[in-house]
Amino acid sequence: MDIVHYVAVHRYRPPQAFVDAVFACPPTGTVAYLKARLDNGGRVLVEAARG
Repeated sequence: MDIVHYVAVHRYRPPQAFVDAVFACPPTGTVAYLKARLDNGGRVLVEAARG
């Protein structure tokens, strides 16, 4: 993940809104995570992939 590199190596501090969103995100691999992805723009990608 690119952001990890910038934080660890370059001491980059992302905007607080980004940090808050990361910590508010459900654990990956859960139904809640999948639902959040679909509800936040992922549904458009799924529909586009289906053609």
